[in-house]
Amino acid sequence: LVAYDRNFNFKTPALEIPQPDIAIWPVTGYRQLLPEHRLIFSKLTKEQIDGYFIYRLKGDKQITGDLKALEKGKSMYEAEIILACSLQISSYFVFLCGIVTYNYKIQKSKISGSVTNTQSKCPAGKGPNATCKHVAAVLLVIEHLSSTGNVSVRKSCTEDLQTFH
Repeated sequence: LVAYDRNFNFKTPALEIPQPDIAIWPVTGYRQLLPEHRLIFSKLTKEQIDGYFIYRLKGDKQITGDLKALEKGKSMYEAEIILACSLQISSYFVFLCGIVTYNYKIQKSKISGSVTNTQSKCPAGKGPNATCKHVAAVLLVIEHLSSTGNVSVRKSCTEDLQTFH
């Protein structure tokens, strides 16, 4: 019983997860994501993307779903099915929104480059911090943009000149 009392019932201290930042999403002022936006915000790495998903899985207690979302998001990114991506820049954050089957919103720190908040309209991404495959695909697009300068967003049918006449 002495060891039991000394070790506080052999329990480890509870893991404290901070409350998610409440993002105030801008409504207007978004612009289409272009290669020159690479210079605006800090580089986003795959380690930061993995870290965000792992951090959220601890808070949301959905370990298997989030890890699968990273794998499925990579497949979506490679298939180039991101339909739209727009951004707005504030003093401290870069806000991204667009469509990958479902609407998404991403808040990224302008200084550190880390993802601070995400939202998605898909069923798997419901809640204050979406960690679904759609968000993972967009984060991989941003990582690719920050490392190579290429935007991997599907062109709309009106972006190319008409060729049938």
